[in-house]
Amino acid sequence: MENKLKKKLHEAIEETLKISNRPLRPSEISDMINTLSLYERIDGHAVTSGQILARVNNYSRLFDVNDNQIYLKHWEK
Repeated sequence: MENKLKKKLHEAIEETLKISNRPLRPSEISDMINTLSLYERIDGHAVTSGQILARVNNYSRLFDVNDNQIYLKHWEK
């Protein structure tokens, strides 16, 4: 298994936001994570936007949400 598949979902979200260099909607993040294979679920299914939003809400120290846009905490809105 490649190292990129061993990432945790919040790490893949963070990487996606850094790559895009702008806030994204949960669906944009899940699409990008799935397209770039930044994270793989144990069951092999695609990451959903609901999973993204749930993880972002659990990692409020890393992420902010405003108007359905997800930001890295250190970014200015």
